[in-house]
Amino acid sequence: MKENMVVHFGAGALGRGLVVPLLSESGKQVVLAETNETLLTQFNQNNGYTLHIRDEESRDVFIRILDACSPREGEKQTS
Repeated sequence: MKENMVVHFGAGALGRGLVVPLLSESGKQVVLAETNETLLTQFNQNNGYTLHIRDEESRDVFIRILDACSPREGEKQTS
């Protein structure tokens, strides 16, 4: 369902800790566009990531990611 999918650009602390969890919680399937290859590999191997929440109690929440890709894919390399 394409109308249920969103693309979020950037998987930094704000994206991973606030924006993506809110999108996921609202029922959206999230695709992340990120340039950090290490993060991309982790997201794709695990189909998401674990968010550690610490407030009155500490808990872990798994945030499912539909896909993670680089906006640089297919970019022409120059020497």
